[in-house]
Amino acid sequence: MRIFYSITGFKDTLMQQLIIKQIITNDDATVSDSGLPSTSAQLEWLPYLFVSGGLADLKLSPFE
Repeated sequence: MRIFYSITGFKDTLMQQLIIKQIITNDDATVSDSGLPSTSAQLEWLPYLFVSGGLADLKLSPFE
């Protein structure tokens, strides 16, 4: 069984949301030094878990 989450939008506290904290803790999802998800070039954070919006900033912006 696969579970799909669709989390859109961005607040500066998004990484503190319970679901994100659980993903980091339970699935060992990595975060960068800036505290944002450490993703692949395809924006995949974990297998079948892709980020968008503000969580994709490190790959889509000049800050990488």
